[in-house]
Amino acid sequence: MVARYPSRALMVLAVLCGLAFAQQSPAQSQARLVPQSLPTRNATIVTRLSLVKATFDYSTALVPSHAKLIASGLPTTVSMRAYVFQDRTSFPVALTIKTCRIVYDVWDEYYRLSISQSGAASMEARAPNLEGVLRRCGRVTDFGLVDRGMLQPGVSYYVAVVVDVDPTTMWQHRLDRWIANPTGPMIPFDATTNGISRMTFRTASFLP
Repeated sequence: MVARYPSRALMVLAVLCGLAFAQQSPAQSQARLVPQSLPTRNATIVTRLSLVKATFDYSTALVPSHAKLIASGLPTTVSMRAYVFQDRTSFPVALTIKTCRIVYDVWDEYYRLSISQSGAASMEARAPNLEGVLRRCGRVTDFGLVDRGMLQPGVSYYVAVVVDVDPTTMWQHRLDRWIANPTGPMIPFDATTNGISRMTFRTASFLP
């Protein structure tokens, strides 16, 4: 059976592409990233039970050029790294990661998702269409960033985000190892992943 890509999903991706910014080609992604200079995106950051959490959207990382890849039945991975920085410093104080492996079942015509993220058990999910994929793999809600006790009262912080689409297998293994054991050396913010595309942005500053 030939994989079918819903026309409505194409329209959704076209709109998202029009709204997208901070989208970089693989060549551009090799340049050193300066977190405080990244374009700012809206995010909701709150503290609940001593844990600083964030809600934000990065679904425009999956632009229409990726639609054929996602619908082909070949695995596609979206990895998102969220770093917490103190304002005017270049060293992150915390890192959290979410990865989403997408496989389109060309026979049963649904998307199989394997989702892993820091501080949570891995999960398997299904999405009936691309809109469902974007909801699951292109945004986070109440995503745990850092224990408030690690932050200084009265000092402002921000979150810098790197989203890679289809990084190399070696890089995916590195992310999986870090998610399983986030007490090791922190993955550098500007690490090169050699994915097919990259999106970067930051949030506005916040007080813990």
